Order: sequence, then C-alpha cells, then structure tokens
Amino acid sequence: MTLTTTLRRPGLVVAAAATALVLLPAGTALADTATATANAAWVTALGTTVATRTEAVENNGTQDTVTSSSTPTLGSQPLITAGTLVQTASAFADGSSAACAGLVGSGGRVTISPDGRCAVTPGSGGVQLKLTAAAVIKADAITASCSARSDGTVTGAATSANAGVHVLGAKVLTLTADAAPSTGVNVSALGLPVAKLVLNEQTIDAAAGKITVGALDTALVGSAVTSMIGTVTCGGNTKVYPTPAVPLHAASLGAALAVVAGWAVLARRVVRRRGLSLPSVGAR
Repeated sequence: MTLTTTLRRPGLVVAAAATALVLLPAGTALADTATATANAAWVTALGTTVATRTEAVENNGTQDTVTSSSTPTLGSQPLITAGTLVQTASAFADGSSAACAGLVGSGGRVTISPDGRCAVTPGSGGVQLKLTAAAVIKADAITASCSARSDGTVTGAATSANAGVHVLGAKVLTLTADAAPSTGVNVSALGLPVAKLVLNEQTIDAAAGKITVGALDTALVGSAVTSMIGTVTCGGNTKVYPTPAVPLHAASLGAALAVVAGWAVLARRVVRRRGLSLPSVGAR
C-alpha cells in the first residue's frame, strides 16, 4: 500500500464528517406552527354591527395544545332571539389547528377533541332567528367547524340541526342539516320574499392552506339587517423544513477547509510512523 493510498481513505472519512457537521440542521427550526380563530356571531342592523369577541389561538410548535373557549354575549340586536353563543379554537403542537363556533340551546356547548374534531352538545330549548313578525328560523343548533394542517390540508363543515323556517307557527321549509359548501336559499313567507340565506359559506385559500367557514349567513329582504352565525378560520399553518446551520456557500468553504486540514494532519502522522520526512515548501 502506497503513501497515497494510506492517506486517501482517512481523508475521505474526514471530508464526509466535516460536511455532515457543517450541514447539520438547526434543531430549533423543526417546529411547525398552527393558528385558528372562532367567532360565535355578528349582526348588523341600521348601520351598526355588534359581534362576539373572537377567540384566537397560535402554537409555535414547542407548546402544549393551546385552546381558547367562551360563551360570549352579543349586544342589542333584532335577529337572534333565542339560544346560547359558543366558540372554541385549538392549535396543536404538530402543526394542526381546529375551531368550532355558533349558536346552541340552553346548556349547550362545543368542544374540540385531541384529533381536531368538533363535538356539538345542542342543549335544550333550541335557537331562533326572527326574520319578520310572522317568520322565524328555528333549530336545535347552528354551528361551523374547520381544521387545517401544516401540509396545506384543510376541511370545513357547517351543521344546522333540525333547522327550518316557520311561518305563523308552522314549518314551511326545512334547511339541510349538512349543506354543501355555500348553498343559497331564498326564503318567502305569505307569498313575499323575506330573506336570503347562505348555508355552510366557505372560502378557501389553497396557496396559504387556510379556510374560513360561516354556518349561516342571513340577509333580510327590504331591510338593512344582515348576520353571520358561527365564523371559524383555520390556518394558514406553516410547515417548517430543516435548514442548514450556516449558509450553503459557507458550508462548502468549511467542508473544503476541514478536508485540507484533515489531510495535512494524517499525512504527517503516517510519514512519522514510516520514518519519512515531508519536504519543506520551497525545497528543491
């Protein structure tokens, strides 16, 4: 085995090790982030909007699950006449988030499971929205939910449990419990149009991995009253990829210097063991 062969193998080992060390990802840069918001309701009447306080959560990936929940109150408004407002949002350490909000009966609530699913407890007494003196919307519960992951996957849904339009006490129209996204419904009473509804109103920003869901959008015909029951937003959650501890151009330089230094050290050791001497720079 020649001196060149003896030096080549250790030199390759040194080069690989140096490169691995320089390119080692920064350990603190591996946590995905998550965010979500939940708002139970807002109502606009005569140019004035009243709304519940929005629950907003964030997780930087190094925290335990972050959850915010409440049963908020709404200021004076003419539309919602019965029900309990509920809202909750959770951001998990794995880069996923979920939210749920809306209107439920007395004693009802919404919760989010560890896997991001929304569970609705309707409570008792139901909910009611007054469209006109003769027409109302009644339901056991009206809620919206969403979830998002850091890989860009989003889901959204809205549920109007046992919901329908009642005119003079009689149910004249059934609202789909699990309507397709952004389903429009025109409501009439006594032969006259009274409201335009949108069930499961959804807006998706695929590029940002973000979704917004509204359970029930209501606009009264011939008046300035509009509302949204249950608005939730999930995402955009951020996928954080491993990054070099130093810039790539510096990494290349560092690896090269490590290889040169390793070769020099190993060469001198081998030469000494064999009783040889290395020529000095400039020697003839």
